Amino acid sequence: MMRRKIAICILAVSLIAVGCGQSDKAAVQATDSKVSAESYVSSPADSSSVAAPVMESAAENPEAVRNEPDEKPDENSAGKSDKWVDVSKEDPADEVSSDPTLGEGFSVIPGDVITVSQDSKEVKVGETVTVESPRGTFDLTIDSIRLTDERSAGIRADRVVEVTYTYANTHNYADLLVGDTCFMLSDSQGRACAPYIFDPTSGDHPQPMPIGQGEQFTSSFGFILPEDSDASVTLLYKASFEDPNSFEFNVKADL
Repeated sequence: MMRRKIAICILAVSLIAVGCGQSDKAAVQATDSKVSAESYVSSPADSSSVAAPVMESAAENPEAVRNEPDEKPDENSAGKSDKWVDVSKEDPADEVSSDPTLGEGFSVIPGDVITVSQDSKEVKVGETVTVESPRGTFDLTIDSIRLTDERSAGIRADRVVEVTYTYANTHNYADLLVGDTCFMLSDSQGRACAPYIFDPTSGDHPQPMPIGQGEQFTSSFGFILPEDSDASVTLLYKASFEDPNSFEFNVKADL
């Protein structure tokens, strides 16, 4: 009987010891886990594990960047030198008047036959002609029609005809300007000659300028005479190439 009691006591002590060991083991594991976690978070050497979630949370949305509105332009940023006209409010039926002495609308292809009107006045070189145009009256003189040896760089031609003329604002014309597009030159067969551009930097061929009343201006321009043409040419002037009934005169010359 005594042995049985001793055996029961030994078994009980063993069970109690086993239970205490498991509790201590669990406590140690819990402590180790806590220490490991704290060491993992606070360890500066393992920065990649901490930085990764921070970068993912701070990444920009590419759609938001693309959808960002552009910066609006400053409406007052245009300089005074900008040349533009707002025509959105203009009446499309309005017509812009042009200076008929500029010969606007005139276009001739070299080689085309030029027809001189029956009413065209024939004048001589050096003779002053009073021109009646829609915008006023002025005087025009063809000073010379001659062959010239002058050539511009890069523009070749065998024969070049130089025409010198003077326009005078001696009547009632405001800001008179007579340009070279008012004239056509034809050879003896009536064929239109191509224009020749002189070098404006030479000083011998000033660009036409507008002049006021009492002033006059002398300028010149050139034409290319075809190789198969003879020495006879006709210079034609029209006050307006848009109006077939406008004032016209012609000058014949032998070069």
